[in-house]
Amino acid sequence: MRKKNYLTLLLLLSIISNHALAGERGPLTRTKTITDSLIISHLSKSVAEIVSMPDRVICYTIANKDSILPSDIVLQTQFVKDSAISVLTKKEINILQYLLVEDIESYKNDSTIIRSPYLPEIGFDFIKKNSTVHVLISLVDYSWTVIYDEKEFLHFNFANKEIFTKFCKQLLNK
Repeated sequence: MRKKNYLTLLLLLSIISNHALAGERGPLTRTKTITDSLIISHLSKSVAEIVSMPDRVICYTIANKDSILPSDIVLQTQFVKDSAISVLTKKEINILQYLLVEDIESYKNDSTIIRSPYLPEIGFDFIKKNSTVHVLISLVDYSWTVIYDEKEFLHFNFANKEIFTKFCKQLLNK
């Protein structure tokens, strides 16, 4: 089973590198990384520090509930933490940061409107000491939301939709 996970991760990394090096706009221009100052301008310094250098990242599923129980951990209206999937490895954290946080295209809204509802189904808690940043992922409308101290910091469409969706589905199937 572990061998299958490593092979899947190796395949995902090779797809990412091929996609980045041989993109539609020529070699080495497919993926543009964002500078720290731009990340800070979108997320704030404290949130950017937690997301850039977390002590650990926990992956979990998100449930859409009409009635919230007192024991539920509410992330947004109607959306609560459902069940933990795993604590991400260093390699998985690096892939997540590369595909989501460090890609400048993840900070733009598409010009085409996706006629799909926002339904986050997977979440990541970036934890550093006693601070937690929640990142909610909606694979339906290809968006990500950052929540810190019960405030929404950003909501954008993520770049590399196919690769990032495969990465998330791999985590969901753990």
